[in-house]
Amino acid sequence: MRLLGVELRRFGARRAVRWCALATVLYALVVGLVVASRPEDFAGAADVVRAHAPVLLVFAFAAGVTLVTAETGTGALGLWLTVEPRRGRVLASRLAAAALGAMVVLAVAYAVLAGGAYLVRRVVGGLGAIGTYVWVGLFQTGLALLLAGVLAALAGVALGVLLQRVTAVIGAVVAWFVVVEVGLVELVSSELWRWTFSAKLPSLVIEGDVNAAAFLLGAAVVLVLVAGVVLRRRDVV
Repeated sequence: MRLLGVELRRFGARRAVRWCALATVLYALVVGLVVASRPEDFAGAADVVRAHAPVLLVFAFAAGVTLVTAETGTGALGLWLTVEPRRGRVLASRLAAAALGAMVVLAVAYAVLAGGAYLVRRVVGGLGAIGTYVWVGLFQTGLALLLAGVLAALAGVALGVLLQRVTAVIGAVVAWFVVVEVGLVELVSSELWRWTFSAKLPSLVIEGDVNAAAFLLGAAVVLVLVAGVVLRRRDVV
């Protein structure tokens, strides 16, 4: 718990994390107040809210990456390992801190997104008939968003450990998207699209697809395990 508390404080102290969190909440506010005001009733606005929810996952991933890469080359990690030499515990505490921090920010952003849409429809009129299915859909999307946010944060930490620099992570993500999720799908078969992260993330968040959740969980677990092995073997300075 002591390690987790330290990592949570570090998570909140990162300037990049704060700016990303602010940008995420502002994005949610703009979408909630502006974009979601276009449908004629709240049921339509709720569909807009759910469609934009996956974009919030960018924060979770970026926060996970930043939590690790901010210390690259500073010697901070090496110093921390002299206090807590068990690298597995250090990695686990960072994974937990990134996941918890991402959940808090995503919960706030999603509440702002859905709340803003409801507020606009209530002020300007045109709430329409709000069936139970509308609230259930929003609630399910919120839960799926938190799950996806945890997985995105774990993947961000793992890639941060593996690649060590933000630029390297960005390059790897762009390369994967261009080569695999666009190029390979176009060259081999469009049927492969349903197995890409670009398809699985919205499928989990918007539709609550269990298969997508299993796929993304498996990918996150593999990345974390590889990162754990690399961290144990790597010389840290």
